[in-house]
Amino acid sequence: MANDGGYNGKWRHTSPTHTRLAFYQALEKLADEGGLQARYQRYSACRKAPVQGVRSLGFAPLPDNEFHSPIITAFFFPQESWSDFSIFYQLLKQRLFFIYPGKVSDYDTFRIGTTGDLNLDDID
Repeated sequence: MANDGGYNGKWRHTSPTHTRLAFYQALEKLADEGGLQARYQRYSACRKAPVQGVRSLGFAPLPDNEFHSPIITAFFFPQESWSDFSIFYQLLKQRLFFIYPGKVSDYDTFRIGTTGDLNLDDID
């Protein structure tokens, strides 16, 4: 048994009740969904749809498909055809989609996250 510092299994300071409750509820939702594999499948499906759509607009994902995560996908931001990121950002934001600009090495990119309480109807 691990040494609890003499606290007999109690918290040394005020217990993080909100954190513990949130973690418990997250585990319940995961179990209700069917476990890790089911969650992975949903996240993967939610990633594929926007990747296909964004590709059709001329954005290339980074890295190649075989290395994509079901959680977040980065895209190269083509400077030559999309000169104003803020317009692109605002148009997506009006539709309640939020993208995250950034850099990968020397490349301008944006990222799309596909986790949380999303399903294919939300993406479509």
